[in-house]
Amino acid sequence: MLDGSLLTLEEVCILFEQLTSALAYIHSLGLLHRDIKPANILFDQDHNLYLTDFGIVTWLGERPGYDGHMMGTPHYIAPEILEGYVDERSEVYSVGILLYQMLTGYVPFDGPSDWKICLHHWETQPMAPSLLNPSLPRTVERVILRALAKDPRHRYQTIEDLLHAFQEALEAPTFFEHLSSHEQAICQEPAFIWCRQSALSSEYRLYVETVPGKHVDTTQRETSC
Repeated sequence: MLDGSLLTLEEVCILFEQLTSALAYIHSLGLLHRDIKPANILFDQDHNLYLTDFGIVTWLGERPGYDGHMMGTPHYIAPEILEGYVDERSEVYSVGILLYQMLTGYVPFDGPSDWKICLHHWETQPMAPSLLNPSLPRTVERVILRALAKDPRHRYQTIEDLLHAFQEALEAPTFFEHLSSHEQAICQEPAFIWCRQSALSSEYRLYVETVPGKHVDTTQRETSC
């Protein structure tokens, strides 16, 4: 299933729910897997997920070992490992990489060497996944990018928090679903479309210009553009 091809949002959610169950269980035992990647996620004929390879597992609070080479898989490690610590939020980051890959077909960071990839985790902001998969809802994109925050304090704090945010993002209406059928029809025409927030309130105004100099102005409250 995790062969590099794009998965649907529904497929990703089913997989993610199973992975969260496995990770939440080992976290409850005070353990960190530390090598979450497609090669360590197996499925049986009924599509039940199995998390494998506990070769570098550590206890929560234990400093990761170092024997002259990087422990873990560079494409999936959290940046804080370069400072010598990991916790549950490091696994949130690794799962964020996995979500990014399943929904775009690419990992966010690559390079000619393991060290270059690690530096990207430390220094480089990931490309917005919607640039690689334009059909990806912005609500889902925001969840993925928060999971990939460089500072662990800015990520979801547990793997369960990440799952709940992902599930809520799937159920959230898109911006255009807030519009009337007439406004949606206008937006299907060739047009310039832009959005501006009012300086005096939390409402947004969507401007759809179908004829130069003329536009439809529709107000959407607390809607992200």
